[in-house]
Amino acid sequence: MHHGLDPWKSVITFYDINCQYSKNLACWLEENRYLSLPSGLQTQPSIGLWHVHGHQTECFTRYAPNFIPGAGQVDSEIMETLWSSLNMISPSAWGMVTAHHQELLDFQMNDSNFLKMIWMSLALKQKFKVAKQSLATIQDKFNELDSKVLDGLHWLWVEQELVAQSCRRNTLQAMDIYEVQLEKAPTMKAIEIDLIHNNHSFSSSHGSATWIAWTLKVEQAQIVLAMDT
Repeated sequence: MHHGLDPWKSVITFYDINCQYSKNLACWLEENRYLSLPSGLQTQPSIGLWHVHGHQTECFTRYAPNFIPGAGQVDSEIMETLWSSLNMISPSAWGMVTAHHQELLDFQMNDSNFLKMIWMSLALKQKFKVAKQSLATIQDKFNELDSKVLDGLHWLWVEQELVAQSCRRNTLQAMDIYEVQLEKAPTMKAIEIDLIHNNHSFSSSHGSATWIAWTLKVEQAQIVLAMDT
């Protein structure tokens, strides 16, 4: 990273568990005698789309490349995307011993990497054309949706986005503003506890909240029984 890199630019790092790994990466590099980062270089941790959907809900807005300007749609995986091509030769390896099996897979993967290298320029050109066409379609759909939003709400969202992007480097929790803001409904137990605490404000006998809760459970059991029969 010390060669051919502007130390004042940001670098995006992709790793399956970057939500935990990135927390101590800077300390590990400072304590290492052989590895270091250029002074002033800022790293942006991210998790590829292949893995981020299997993480906790908050990891999506904090680490997915969808919310990093300039990152694009990145799955950040190599081996997983080659599984389908390896399936073509897998029947040939079933009867092989371990050493021959490994040699065959290594040869196939090396050949795949070589083909990816020599065809990379053509593949990138094709993907760029598709991206330009998709951008025009998506832009029209976005403008149509954006035109239906109230002006006050529109500028509020723009301000929230600017604040989140400016604070994400030091406070990843700022990216939670992109998450759908839903309030969970209280559970039956929470409602029962609230009724018990407020029982004195009603002209009812002691323990009526508990009896109401049990009555609701009996009614639910009757509904389930009726559905089964």
